[in-house]
Amino acid sequence: MLLHGCNNKGAPIEIVNSGIYISDPESLLAPKHISFPIASFDPICSLYDDAVLYIGTRANGLWQYKESSWTSMDSLFNDKMVTAIHSYKDVLYVAADSDIYYLDKDNDWKNIPVQNSTKRIWDLHIDQDLLILAVDEGLISKPLYGGEWSLINNSFGQCTCLEKAQGQIFAGCVKGISRYLFPYDAWFQTAHEGAVHTLREHKGQLLATYIDGRVHQIIDTGTSKDIGPPNPKDTYAFDIIVNNYDTLLSNNNGLWVKSTSAWLQKWNTPDNYISQMHSEADQTIFVIKKKGS
Repeated sequence: MLLHGCNNKGAPIEIVNSGIYISDPESLLAPKHISFPIASFDPICSLYDDAVLYIGTRANGLWQYKESSWTSMDSLFNDKMVTAIHSYKDVLYVAADSDIYYLDKDNDWKNIPVQNSTKRIWDLHIDQDLLILAVDEGLISKPLYGGEWSLINNSFGQCTCLEKAQGQIFAGCVKGISRYLFPYDAWFQTAHEGAVHTLREHKGQLLATYIDGRVHQIIDTGTSKDIGPPNPKDTYAFDIIVNNYDTLLSNNNGLWVKSTSAWLQKWNTPDNYISQMHSEADQTIFVIKKKGS
């Protein structure tokens, strides 16, 4: 897995408890803390869908936060690392260790057996009934309903994130970005090199963060524009989103906000870092992880 890190640079606000924070986009300096019901909170992935927040953890299963209440979704995941959560056609799909599960219409979890991979699944994406997994070996895929798994033969090494933009599926890997074009039923390499941490779509454009601190906007299939703050200082870039007001970037120097043409550091997270962000319905959700976890 790509490594994370953070620094304590000092900030006007100090976050002392790891957990979830919700903030109105106009008041990023005063986030509301949501306490987690267990002490050893260690989030790995999250999904914010239709006012429900899903959190997958390293060793405490799968949780949902709905109507101001936390619920552990199923003991099936209690001894697994939940690494990806995805919603497709109103069905919830979850990657846990080397397995894929989905919640059927009877509210029971069913398993999709995964072949050609004995290692961990880091992300999953479904589009046009094609199930794609980012795994330690690279990328594998199969038709969602039936069919066999196939290993996508590429040279990108471990892949950790998947996102759709510009009518294509993009995969972020340790050696760059790969893209899948449905009309050609094939994967193509892009010119963007380096270990990718996060891929995010916004209004058809793809935003990418790299573990060396770079932040790029992928303009088309072959070019990109550096949109990150100056002098990343050999830091990790964790996540990037665009809400209704600003572009938000989290790295191990804290939270950066780009309202017009300039980046401003709003606040940082001593002993913690913002690992994931979501924006929906005029709210921004920050998922905080403890330093070193």
